[in-house]
Amino acid sequence: MPPRFSLLLAKTDEEAEVKFIASELVAHRKSLAYTGRDLSQQVTANLVGSPDTVFEKIAHLKSIGVDHCCALMIPADSVAEMNEQIEWFAQDVMTRI
Repeated sequence: MPPRFSLLLAKTDEEAEVKFIASELVAHRKSLAYTGRDLSQQVTANLVGSPDTVFEKIAHLKSIGVDHCCALMIPADSVAEMNEQIEWFAQDVMTRI
């Protein structure tokens, strides 16, 4: 089974982190904190950042033998925003892999 990640792109890493932390997805994960899950690494452990940062994360995965991964969750406020994220990822990240 391929590793699964959340995906959120922004122009800068800082903007991506702010949007990701403010998302309903992270709010839901915080509600699971009683399980002992460490939420402090969410940005680092997921595909969150600028296109360059997300590319670097995927390149690292590729360098350790990962040949498939899944952007399972894309935090967005609308379907249009989610589609924009998918298109941006396809154009600015996947074309470089």
